[in-house]
Amino acid sequence: MLGLSGQRRAAYYALRMGIRALQGGKASFFPITNSSDLMAVATLDCRNNFYLLAVNYRAKSYTVNGDISALIKTGNGTVRELSLKPMDEVVGSLKLKGGNPTFAVRGRALFSLSSIARIESQILGVRIGIT
Repeated sequence: MLGLSGQRRAAYYALRMGIRALQGGKASFFPITNSSDLMAVATLDCRNNFYLLAVNYRAKSYTVNGDISALIKTGNGTVRELSLKPMDEVVGSLKLKGGNPTFAVRGRALFSLSSIARIESQILGVRIGIT
């Protein structure tokens, strides 16, 4: 995870993003994706903050729609990216309306939507799809 001179490698940042979303025994959900190019996991912490990690395995970039309306309908959050250039850096913010965030996912990248305050109480499931 660290180079010979101590520089952090991509694996370090990927692990850091995963830890942020998964640590602490959070409730986990595995969204259904409509493409084998995407993998996603969603978690909910004890303070009702929602986290979504989305991984694009292919070189092609996609616009992704996450139907998370069963978990959360409104809220504000942070979008982070891990790809060739940004390494676990904030690349935007999200204002969720209706539980359907749409965001661009670069090729071979990991994206994280985090710190979205959950206000819905019924948990049914989530879907992530390429639009």
